Amino acid sequence: MNKKVDLSKIQRILVIKFKHIGDVLLMVPTVRALRERFPKAHIACLINKGTEEMLTRNPLIDEILTLDRSIKKLSRVKKIIESLKWAKSIRDKGFDLVVDLGEGDRGAVISFVSGAKIRASFDVPREKITFKNLFPKLRYLLFHWHFKGKGTLGRKFLFTHLARPKGIREHTIEHDLNVVRNLGIDTENKELEIFVSDEDQRDIENLLKEKGIEKEEILTIIHPVSRWREKEWADKGFARVCDYLIGRYHSQVIFTSGPGKRETRRVKEIISLMKKTPVDLSGKLSLKQLAALIKRSNLYIGLDSAPMHIASALKKPLIALFDPTSIPEWAPRGKNQIAFSIRTGIDEIIEALDKELSGKKEWSEVIS
Repeated sequence: MNKKVDLSKIQRILVIKFKHIGDVLLMVPTVRALRERFPKAHIACLINKGTEEMLTRNPLIDEILTLDRSIKKLSRVKKIIESLKWAKSIRDKGFDLVVDLGEGDRGAVISFVSGAKIRASFDVPREKITFKNLFPKLRYLLFHWHFKGKGTLGRKFLFTHLARPKGIREHTIEHDLNVVRNLGIDTENKELEIFVSDEDQRDIENLLKEKGIEKEEILTIIHPVSRWREKEWADKGFARVCDYLIGRYHSQVIFTSGPGKRETRRVKEIISLMKKTPVDLSGKLSLKQLAALIKRSNLYIGLDSAPMHIASALKKPLIALFDPTSIPEWAPRGKNQIAFSIRTGIDEIIEALDKELSGKKEWSEVIS
């Protein structure tokens, strides 16, 4: 394990991350480290279908591959056939180096099946394998294309290089980079990047025009929902902050959310508590359209979610509200980007807004 590595002949690289949307965006610094070390290599990223918009148009990446998880819905026989076909398509691409930024079984198995001579990932605790649970695990692998349970059966066999845990809590960007650092690869540029097409930007400008919002108007994006309800801040908090932004700073406030009924319903509940009138675009935008809207904005306020990472990548001033246990791993790291606990009071958030906005020309000129 962790044999001496010869990187001189690396020409084709696969980076795997089977995680959620925001997690995929956070893999960009690791991809950048690989690009800086191998400027002429072909770099492909393998991610879950539905997360690819975080990486499209990124010049660091030559190819984006997606895993359609709907394969789970097929019959057992069809599932096996499709899994084998898909595995062969990965192997046929002839990767020299595979970097798996996950700790699960699916990425581990795919890394091994790829045929790459160098396969790097994390070293993670494994569930003890016994005679009693070995055959159920192998059966699960056959039908689901990954093992069931904690860790990976034979992880040290499936990978050639495993990065050992540091035993400390660190940001996800640093955590991901540890895999390639274990190969002697690193980068000083740990910034996030996301790329928006001219078409998406035009669509947003036209949409704002339809809503009566002019180009010179100040814009605040509010994304008050998360995949997990326990990560969300109080409805009355968002309502009061939005009223304050409209009343004191004459900002146009636009609410966004995912398309789910729970998310759009919660936005409407927050708006019902407001005294002033915002714009409701909840559930109406694609990820890239949301990125284009954030790019046009002057401020972003939201939770620990993918749109917050998008705002961070676009270098926007932002206030992010977190479950306090998540801040070390997930907080934004850019200039004028502040993380608060969801237990923070409304007055404290408003005070932070005043401190952040009062010194900015575009905001101070409109204070009533």
